[in-house]
Parts: sequence; C-alpha cells; structure tokens
Amino acid sequence: MVDSREQSPLDFSPFPDCQVERGALPTADYSVKGLEHIVGIERKSESDLLGSLTQGRERFERELARLRPFALRAVVVESSWMQLARGEYRSRMQPHACLQSILGLSVRFDVPFLFVETHKAAAYTVYHLFRHFLKQREEELRAVLKNQAQVA
Repeated sequence: MVDSREQSPLDFSPFPDCQVERGALPTADYSVKGLEHIVGIERKSESDLLGSLTQGRERFERELARLRPFALRAVVVESSWMQLARGEYRSRMQPHACLQSILGLSVRFDVPFLFVETHKAAAYTVYHLFRHFLKQREEELRAVLKNQAQVA
C-alpha cells in the first residue's frame, strides 16, 4: 500500500508480482495491505529529510514514535550519507547537525535509516524489505503449524 498523501510515489512496475493500492495509511508512506499496523516504511527525498530534521522535526518525531512498535520499520532516504556529510544539499542545516540528528533519531526510536540515493533504488529497497519480511513470517508460520501437527 502507498499512502494517498505520498507526493512522489515509488514505481513498483519492475516487480510484476507487486500490486499497488493507494489509500490512507495511519503510519508511514508504504505498507503491506492487511499489515498496516505492523509494517511501515517512511520514504524521504533529500529535501524532505532535511525539512523533517529542521522545521518539521516535531512532526517527524511523532511519525517515528508511531513506527517504533512495528515489526518492520525503516526510513528510506533518497540521498547518500556522504552527500549529507559533505553538505551537498540546499539547506542551512550544518552537515554535522544533520548526521547527528539522523543517528540520534535512529537510536531514540529504534529505526534504521537506509540511504539509497535514487528514487528507483528506493522502490527496489522497499519492495525487497517487504518481500524478505513476508518470507520470514511465512517460514515462522510453517514452523508453528509443523509443531502443532506433531503435538496433535
């Protein structure tokens, strides 16, 4: 699922088994239908991230707090760590402050920030995070069912 408020939705067309549905998500920009309360990914363009670390900080922190209990959570950033470290962006935020904010929020809210540089790489990352999560959960469910069958 893609949140209906997402300004620049990712293109999942390279993944033929991915069916995209737009709708209002209570948390995050991307989720899996039916798992909206345990799976969530925030996507940030570079400028959106910088805005979220400065004037939109309180709102961003509330979003991260809502993500914290999710089984799968991440912030996928369309920029590189080095680009941010060198200050190669349009913002008055100092590079050190930017990096320290990201690290601090990552620890405080127990959420990874994944730097993927491009919109296309963001789609790849989100799709495969969901795929790996679902595969892992499927394996866990099979193990539980197998154990139940052995007990019965």
